[in-house]
Amino acid sequence: MQIDLNTPASAITRVGKSTAGQLKKLGIETVKDLIFYYPFRWQDFSQIVEIAKLQPGQNITIYGKIQLINNRRSQVKRKILTEAIVADKTGSIKVIWFNQPFLTAILKPGDEVYLSGKADFDRYNLQLISPVYEKALKTETTHTARLVPIYSLTGNLTQKQIRFLIKLVLPAAKLIPDWLPPEIKKENQLIDLDLALNQIHFPLNSQSLSRATRRLKFDELFLFQLQVLSTKAELSSSLAEPIDFAEQKTKRFVESLPFKLTND
Repeated sequence: MQIDLNTPASAITRVGKSTAGQLKKLGIETVKDLIFYYPFRWQDFSQIVEIAKLQPGQNITIYGKIQLINNRRSQVKRKILTEAIVADKTGSIKVIWFNQPFLTAILKPGDEVYLSGKADFDRYNLQLISPVYEKALKTETTHTARLVPIYSLTGNLTQKQIRFLIKLVLPAAKLIPDWLPPEIKKENQLIDLDLALNQIHFPLNSQSLSRATRRLKFDELFLFQLQVLSTKAELSSSLAEPIDFAEQKTKRFVESLPFKLTND
């Protein structure tokens, strides 16, 4: 499907009426709205650690192969647990997800996956609890093994859904005119607008994120300054309407008051 900046969000591939309604609550109705819907923070899952070197409490990513995966019902609160064993060349670790039985239809033994989250101890061993998962099918990840964008959400909308949609439409960022003159970009060492928009969502690293943030903040301040100068110029060029002062009528009105006015 060919998309442009004004393409409705509801027309994007795999966006149903329900999801489009949730997006609208966030003020997102078009492709352009999606592009300018910035993350409010980024989760650093860029550190890929071998299983044998895992430490409790770290935000990390592991890369491994699923050895087995199945569902069972826990005896406590009757929750459905999805349990997996994932291994790399250095060892294996138990992985648990809660109330996500559909995972056994998505993840199969033999699948190579990235898992991002925090490792922690059960009674005896380290395990991963409800990590973010992503199959290792492509060179660039979206939800794991990188600086992962975190967006404000509403209703049943998930981080994975909004990341998927934004990544799908980001190529349209090149359609947005870069209004900042080249000499100003050069003087202030600012990157191009389409690059900034891509890197604010899916930065390659912390340096790329810093450059993107700097460009977009500069734009915001620059436009604010232009608005202030425009308002000042408009005010200075406008003439105030003359107001006639009815001196005699005012004096008669003051004299008719049942009290005397103070000097102030």
